[in-house]
Amino acid sequence: MPPLSVVEDKRPLLLFDMNGVLCCKDRRSLLRQGLEHLATLLPTFRLGVYTSTTARNAVPVLFKIERAAFRGVPGFDLSARRPPRGCTDASCLQVFEAVLTREHCLSDVEWAARGGNAWDTFKPLAAHGLPLARCVLVDDTARKSLPSERANALVLPSWTGGSEPPVLRVLAQLLVAACGQLAPDADVRAALHCVRAGLVETSSL
Repeated sequence: MPPLSVVEDKRPLLLFDMNGVLCCKDRRSLLRQGLEHLATLLPTFRLGVYTSTTARNAVPVLFKIERAAFRGVPGFDLSARRPPRGCTDASCLQVFEAVLTREHCLSDVEWAARGGNAWDTFKPLAAHGLPLARCVLVDDTARKSLPSERANALVLPSWTGGSEPPVLRVLAQLLVAACGQLAPDADVRAALHCVRAGLVETSSL
């Protein structure tokens, strides 16, 4: 993965949580319905992942997710059925340009006061060189965002493996509609209120 602050591509970076967003919260081998709609985001966004899982555990699942979501998309060779032997980092991924894992997270030292768990973490963005005006974090837990970076967050209903409304399809449609015509230097955060409103409507179905 290239240094996050040294990327020439001017598209906003869309970072997805893994467990509960792209795959089942408790069974990583079970992928969320509608992953194929992520491909419609590529003309508008760079795609990445921000998970509190270790890289060793995340990469095999992300390898599988890329094949479920992006097979047939021009420019990517996703014919391999499994990662190269011994590959435990993002070098064997093609679509997800930025992969941040447990080592990038920040421990939540006030977890007890928040009624959380000792292993709870935040997912800082600016601390890793990400320009806040051009970055969006999609998670299933609002508290994963630092208080100063909540404007960058979109919160999806956590998926635990059951049937649900077409969350990923709606998310992709809302993001493209809200951000597809933004100028290269526009602040993407200003467009996210429309996306949040649409997600609230979907989660109420």
